[in-house]
Amino acid sequence: NAMQIFTWYPCTEPQGRIDHRTLSAKFGDGYAQIAADGIHSTTQSWPLSVVDYGPQIAAIKAFLDAHGSWRPFLWTPPLGQASTWRSQGGYQLKALGGQRYELSVTLEEVPQP
Repeated sequence: NAMQIFTWYPCTEPQGRIDHRTLSAKFGDGYAQIAADGIHSTTQSWPLSVVDYGPQIAAIKAFLDAHGSWRPFLWTPPLGQASTWRSQGGYQLKALGGQRYELSVTLEEVPQP
């Protein structure tokens, strides 16, 4: 079963967060040793907002509902390559009037072996 692709683009300028996890040990003489925490020490999350008419937002909603917060999918972040992602804890839906809606979701990269 092939992974589906999240193809929608946000209407606002997304601002991603890239974190580098580290492990450190401090010694009595002030020396500290720092190393990457695991083989996947870099993590990314991207909050996205899409504003569109009902049918388009309903398609995004159906995609996110089908994947929940547990089933991964493919997405390509700005300046990145296609990789595996999942929604982080759900999404927000806002009615704007005139059959327009805003859907906001945060995508979180899923480390792959």
